[in-house]
Parts: sequence; C-alpha cells; structure tokens
Amino acid sequence: TKSTTAAVLSSVSDAMTQTVERRANNSNNNHLGIDGKKNETAVAVICPSSSSSVALKQKEFLAHNWVRTIHIFITGFCYSGPMAHFWYQTLEQLCQHTVLQKLVVISPWTALGTRSILDALLFSPTTVAGYFVVRSLLERQPDPTAKLRAAWAKTVVSAWKFWPLVNVVSFTVVPLPYRVLYANVMSLLWTGYLSFVNQKTNKPEQ
Repeated sequence: TKSTTAAVLSSVSDAMTQTVERRANNSNNNHLGIDGKKNETAVAVICPSSSSSVALKQKEFLAHNWVRTIHIFITGFCYSGPMAHFWYQTLEQLCQHTVLQKLVVISPWTALGTRSILDALLFSPTTVAGYFVVRSLLERQPDPTAKLRAAWAKTVVSAWKFWPLVNVVSFTVVPLPYRVLYANVMSLLWTGYLSFVNQKTNKPEQ
C-alpha cells in the first residue's frame, strides 16, 4: 500500500511538473510570432474559448511525456516507497542505540534534533543518489553515474533546505506508522523538483 501510494503521488507530481514546464515553454516561445506579432496560440492559452480549450487539453495530453511518468511511477513503487518505509523503521532502531537513546530521552527537542540530523546526513544523500541511479537505469543511460556527477550535490543541498521543515512535523506530531504516508504527500513538491532536475540532466548543454 505504501509503495502504491508513493507511486501514484509521484506520478501526479510529475504530471503537474510537466504541465508547468510546457506552459512556461509556451509562454517563452509562443508569445511572439516570427513577425513580432502576438501568436494566436499564446492568446488562446491566456483567453481560451470553449473549443480552443478542448483543443489545448488534447494537445497537452499528446505532448505529455508518458514514458517519463511511467518511469516516475516505477521509481516510486520499487524504490522511493520501500526506501522511505525502511528508513523510518531503521531511524527508530538507531535511536534505540545506547548513545543516541541518551540524547532522545533528554527532551523532545533533542529527540527532534537527533532524528533530523540522522535524516539529513544518512537518508537524504543516499536516497537522492539512488533516485538518480534508478532513473538512469530505467532510461537506459550508458553511464548511470553521470546524473550523480551532474546533479547529486546540488540536489542534496536542496533536500537539506526542504526536508528539515517537513520533518519537524513528522518527528513531533505524526505517529510512526503514518510517517511514510505524510512524507509521500509532502513529496508532491519534492518529487516534482527531482523530476525537473532529472529531466535537465538529460538535455544536452547549449
């Protein structure tokens, strides 16, 4: 169930990301025509009629990169979901270690700090690396480590900016059995970012 939830929410996140990407590209490329006049396509996007709205939706459906979304679904089901489940269980076991347990039991703040530091230092770098490797294998990239060299460090730093705030709620309010579900919901934003970064690494530099 947790893997299925991760896969579905990841796919939704990617669909949202692709929609934003397409509309941003349309805004940049189609706002002005070759002759400098406003492109009718851009006008239709801004002020769509009933017929043009249907045509636009059909065009977006056909333009959607379904292979990319399928890869996201597989990654969520086979990697992200199980990885999150395993990590939250492992994290609690680590916190039962003699040394860490002394920190956890001092106060709720030391417990939060201990879990957050372990999450940032152990889970984020590992799961980001695994994500790029899995995506590379699904895309049949000749060098699965190329994405790591191109985007791993920057993405880990972004994870350190995003997940600590999420974890404040996760580690203080959300019961352990529901933390994966909570993380999956918050991943609507994070997975969209990962999908965007992954797609950028696939584009040759201009």
